[in-house]
Amino acid sequence: MNPPQSNCNELNKKLEEFLNSIANIQEESISLEPISDNLTRDLRSDISNHVEPTDNIAKYQEAIGKLEEIYKGTNYRHSYSTITKYIISHREKCIFDKDQKILHIIAFNIENIFAPIDKQDIYKDEDEFKNKVFKLKDHINLEILRIRDIFDAENKTKAELEETKLELNNLKKESKQLNDNIEKSENQLKNMQKEYITILGIFAAIVFSFVAGLTFSTSV
Repeated sequence: MNPPQSNCNELNKKLEEFLNSIANIQEESISLEPISDNLTRDLRSDISNHVEPTDNIAKYQEAIGKLEEIYKGTNYRHSYSTITKYIISHREKCIFDKDQKILHIIAFNIENIFAPIDKQDIYKDEDEFKNKVFKLKDHINLEILRIRDIFDAENKTKAELEETKLELNNLKKESKQLNDNIEKSENQLKNMQKEYITILGIFAAIVFSFVAGLTFSTSV
């Protein structure tokens, strides 16, 4: 059974507030290594090697409190499109940041938020709540991987396009050089033809003079 529409809208708004908040919890030691396909494994490894984030414990607890308001004791189910919209909203930041740090921050924080829910005794009998938060975390990570793949494809296409442009420019230069060589050869051929005509003209004049001289000598 779904919650009433008014209540659903209120919970949607709270979820959006939660999502916006996790992008603002930043840890200096978050790894900026490229996000791999096994995102969860890498993040858990990062967290296990991470010094206890004392500066952000209160923020993580506040985030967990927001999740309790959204999921605990309610029939609310978040929409996958809400997660997609949220991750895509960071597209511009990712375009100007080749490390895509914002995606690392979001993924790292959702793992840090889910970890105590999954492990602490106070949530040991809250399977429904844990499952809802796990699905939220899973959807966020899936969207991060998806948008990362989109960026990788876009970057690959851009790189191939730049390479094609470079090849075209080289071909244009080679074509111009070839045309210049052809034009140079044509000019040389024209000059040679002129020289041949001049030589033939001189030779013809010599022959004509020689023949005319013979004719005159014979007549005398």
